[in-house]
Amino acid sequence: IAQAQSPAAGPWVSLFNGKDYSGWKILGPVNLAPVEIEDGAMVLRQRINTAEHTFVSSRETYGDFILELDLKDDPGFNSGVLLRCVDAPADAKVRLNCYQVKVDNTARAWTGGVFDDFGDSWRWLHDLSDNEAGRAAFKMGEWAHLRIECIGHTIKVWVNGVPTTHLVDEKYREGNIAFK
Repeated sequence: IAQAQSPAAGPWVSLFNGKDYSGWKILGPVNLAPVEIEDGAMVLRQRINTAEHTFVSSRETYGDFILELDLKDDPGFNSGVLLRCVDAPADAKVRLNCYQVKVDNTARAWTGGVFDDFGDSWRWLHDLSDNEAGRAAFKMGEWAHLRIECIGHTIKVWVNGVPTTHLVDEKYREGNIAFK
């Protein structure tokens, strides 16, 4: 379930209708990583050793918003929630440049941290190396609730009610929301 709220607008708006990808676009090789809808949820499948990721991206752009969603990730795959996405240059190795709230499948357990996914590289902007409670909040293979607030130049993330990120950064101020 993905819902967003503009801080000034008031009521929550559902971003996904549970039936089809109206309002969304699929970017990347769907033959290698298909996207489906099962039981009213987006299901993004991944395949190992693929050269490119597949994304489901909103058609609408967002600046300031609060996004709440439930997700589940299987061990062994690289995933995340992308915020304020802009199209990458045609020669880039990734399709979108943006902030990414990481779903971290490694032993370091930095799910809820944020990195900058940019061009041929990425860099952590806020990791969970000093946040023991944050690292323990996400359990691989179980459903988790994320709350993401993007207000002005501030990004805050909670995983299952536990604060994981409070980031101040000016790079991306508006763009699409996407799922990897």
